Amino acid sequence: MLKSTSLFIALFISVTSIAQKNLVPNGGFDAPGKKIKAGGQIELAEGWESPHDLKADLFSTAAKSDAYSAPDNVYGRETPELGENYAGIMIWSYKNTKPRTYLQTQLSSPLEAGRVYCVKFWYSMADLAKYSCNNIGLHLSKEKLTSTVIDKNEIKPQIMHSQNAQLGQQYVFEAVCRTFIAEGGEQFITIGNFVDPTTTKAVKVKRPSGFSKPQQTVGYYYFDDISVIPTDSLREDECICEKQTTSRMAVVYNENMSTEHELEDKHVVEFTQLHFDSKSSELHEDSKADLDKIAVI
Repeated sequence: MLKSTSLFIALFISVTSIAQKNLVPNGGFDAPGKKIKAGGQIELAEGWESPHDLKADLFSTAAKSDAYSAPDNVYGRETPELGENYAGIMIWSYKNTKPRTYLQTQLSSPLEAGRVYCVKFWYSMADLAKYSCNNIGLHLSKEKLTSTVIDKNEIKPQIMHSQNAQLGQQYVFEAVCRTFIAEGGEQFITIGNFVDPTTTKAVKVKRPSGFSKPQQTVGYYYFDDISVIPTDSLREDECICEKQTTSRMAVVYNENMSTEHELEDKHVVEFTQLHFDSKSSELHEDSKADLDKIAVI
């Protein structure tokens, strides 16, 4: 009991310390005491806003509207990565029929010139969105980005997937993170798709099993746990997010095809992927065999 208590305290102190060093004051989109009744209510999350008239959406386990609740909502099903809330934005739509939306907030203090920061956002593609998209990024700026500036499609976000892949992860949140060397004075972050919609690569994905509602012809994504943290406050491995070089678009299950006899044991463990049956806590039968191999190692 004493050892368990000590471990819990150590973990709590570690998590609390990192949270205090995060320059995004409300990275989990918390909105204490405020009830979400409709879409476009991102400003209920303290510190967050959208630069355009059409606002980003806020989802919550305490929402009054079923359409914007969590985990189940109008765009699918997702559990918050951090706290009780998460945000959602329109990244792309077929023939540009629906305007894109953006997330924006001010950091608790400006970035220091020459200092290195780990910038991270967690995303999940909505289950009922028909398209996975690339060109999703986070931009750091000294001045707040206005709708006029964004609509010129000239902003180049500093934080994106290293290969600008289509982000197709569903079911759980996955992180994109990069290190960023500050020029000094950056104090605003904006998240969204900043390029001409016609240059965005949108790939159709199948509707996941377990959903009866039709897919919407859009690229819609949930976001949560946004952070900007000095790297000298983190371990070296805490700003490494991409373990795979390809996007896992709409993968419910894929067979592990690695040639284990050519890899060191530690790499076999690292590269083995264990999969659960869709929307289930039960391991896929093939994954049980992979787990047995890891147990032997």
